[in-house]
Amino acid sequence: MIELNADSENDVSQVDIYKAYIRDLNLQSWFNDFCCARFKKNCCQFKEKFENVFSLIDTYSPKQQYELFCNSDGVANVYFKNYDSCLYNEARDAIDFSRKQIIHFLEHTSLNVNILGNEKDPFGQFHFKYKNALASKINASVFESASLASLKSIPSIMFLGLGLGYPLAEFLERIECKNIIIVEPDIDLFYASLFVFDWENFLSFAETNNLRLRFVIGDKTEYISLYLKHFFTHHGVSLSSSLVCFKHYNSKSMSSIEQSIRNVYPFLFSPGFFDDAVFGMSHTITNLVNKKRFVVKSLENTDYAELPVFIIGSGPSLDNSIPFLRANQDKAIIIACGTAIDSLYHAGIQPDFYANTERTPEVCETLMAIPDPEFLDSVFLLTINICNPKTVACFKNTAIFSKANENQIEQLSLFFSDLKDIIRLDGANPLVGNMGISGALHLGFKKLFLFGYDNGKKIGTDSIHSKYVSFFKDNKFIEERDSYKMTTVAEGNFGGKCETNNLYRESAYRCSLVLDDFMAKDSSVQCINCSDGIIIKNTVAKRERDLCDYFDKKEAINKNDIKKYVSENITKSFNLSSIDINRLFSVSDFKQLVSEIIVILDSKCETRIDFIDKIELVSEKLADLQLVGKNRFYPNAINGSLQYMFIAVIFALYSKADESNCIEEVKFLLSIIKEFLIEASSVIEKIDDYILGDHRKYYSDGKVGKDMPHCKAPLFPEELILTKNKNGLHQKFIKRNQ
Repeated sequence: MIELNADSENDVSQVDIYKAYIRDLNLQSWFNDFCCARFKKNCCQFKEKFENVFSLIDTYSPKQQYELFCNSDGVANVYFKNYDSCLYNEARDAIDFSRKQIIHFLEHTSLNVNILGNEKDPFGQFHFKYKNALASKINASVFESASLASLKSIPSIMFLGLGLGYPLAEFLERIECKNIIIVEPDIDLFYASLFVFDWENFLSFAETNNLRLRFVIGDKTEYISLYLKHFFTHHGVSLSSSLVCFKHYNSKSMSSIEQSIRNVYPFLFSPGFFDDAVFGMSHTITNLVNKKRFVVKSLENTDYAELPVFIIGSGPSLDNSIPFLRANQDKAIIIACGTAIDSLYHAGIQPDFYANTERTPEVCETLMAIPDPEFLDSVFLLTINICNPKTVACFKNTAIFSKANENQIEQLSLFFSDLKDIIRLDGANPLVGNMGISGALHLGFKKLFLFGYDNGKKIGTDSIHSKYVSFFKDNKFIEERDSYKMTTVAEGNFGGKCETNNLYRESAYRCSLVLDDFMAKDSSVQCINCSDGIIIKNTVAKRERDLCDYFDKKEAINKNDIKKYVSENITKSFNLSSIDINRLFSVSDFKQLVSEIIVILDSKCETRIDFIDKIELVSEKLADLQLVGKNRFYPNAINGSLQYMFIAVIFALYSKADESNCIEEVKFLLSIIKEFLIEASSVIEKIDDYILGDHRKYYSDGKVGKDMPHCKAPLFPEELILTKNKNGLHQKFIKRNQ
């Protein structure tokens, strides 16, 4: 049942008004004629302007028993027969209720743009150089948090429920808005609005004033998540930083929609950034030219697919699993995720695969810190194309996927068709554990078991890593990074509560998604979670003791045969040279794209909405170019950093109620953004050999690029030197079965 939080002001209830209406035959006749005429006109407008909405309503039949009626002033309402109640039950009428609700919303809601402040740059990157320059020009403390009513315009709003449509008209009478996302979970109500609300006039007004309208009709909560991702990806994820939500009514469906939005919203903003994209392309080129082996087929339809796979993280609960893993390590394929390989070395367990997703050079240092140089000889590197070539060089055997949400392989395959055979891997981020699960599934394995996959720690646990990890003992400062700080609490896999953070929660969420995808396609896919960390949906919680009978009956497997099969049957290298690839990258084409964007940024703007138009125009241009043409990599490379910078622009636009004051500040910020675009060209020139860590060699003066008129070049950060203390440790790996 729908609930409206109306103030009871009426002496006469809406049910009584309905009863008076059905006794007034003249009013009924007039209202019926009015509804038929309005419905016809509204349907014509939707058919012309929103064909997807029209296709939904064209042959629709309401599911609920309700009746439209109006009061003596001609204001419509809905009477629900099953509940003997009206939609606007306690309000004077629907228009009056909507007016008061919108006025209260505008006066008591502010635009809280999430500004991203000065951020530490660990490697020396242009993204941080310019993003931090923008942050330094903005004083977050002066943000006035002015009410929407005083701002007169906002970038975007999401309407959660429309009732009969009247909140839309009341809203646009009082404030200008560029983007309006209309979410109506109750299709019956939306259908009813077609008979009474003047959609014809509203849609024409939106078209005339260049407003962007989007409709999400129905209560499929998963659809709203997908829609939001699509909307902000195309029009600019920077807009998500300033989105406001207006809720017209409460209902069970609305609660589900709200929860879905809360779940997806933290993950909307993950656009990547410029240096990351360039490093990724350079690493991809190097790994291809070095003849490293990429995955081109899966293990599907082989006997190997049914073998158990132990996917091991370095969470604190791993310590309790060590005896079980030692005893059964010959009966399962073992995938060590990230620093778990250090844990397994010291615990006497030999991994078969090492899962990694990182571009960073320190991953290689963690591997080099393992005392036995032969320990990795039999281990396959399970990774993605953007992996640092130094890390790749640590392994004799590789199984490299194309990372699905980056387009390096896709871009190169436009010119080298053989690369289209490389399997795209979804769900590799945000942590190496995601690579372990997704990598195993994409290889074709179906029986997964998780150990030490905690994504945080059980409340009361001291460390967030296994005691077997020596790397963190020698480099304690790494555990002090923000990514390891616990900020929230979540349900535990075996009950109780766990300390965690948004990054870990995202990791668990994305694991559940990739498992759900594979399980939907193949019901034989299973994932047993033996980790005493946060719960992961689509996994089954089991203690090691509950698996003993199952594994006692298992025989040791011939891992050499499996590795040979992987090497010879499902991976391959490619005969490409750096000369072949370098021909593809035209700096002049990149500079042309930069020039076109600068022309947009230089266009005249007089209002806040003008600047929002400018941000969207750039974002849409880059989004479209990423879908077509031969140089898709270029728009992808600069878009992420621009979205971060556009957040600073939106923050400055709405930092004060005085619009003219804000606009002058934004013009200065755009000068910094233009300098970023200009200097980015110098990095593109080095793309064939721009390896993260080694890229320092191009900047002999120790500065990140040049001093620009509005942005001085910072010094490179002090190079990170990790401790490699091998004293007292076995130089030769010793395998332990108990």
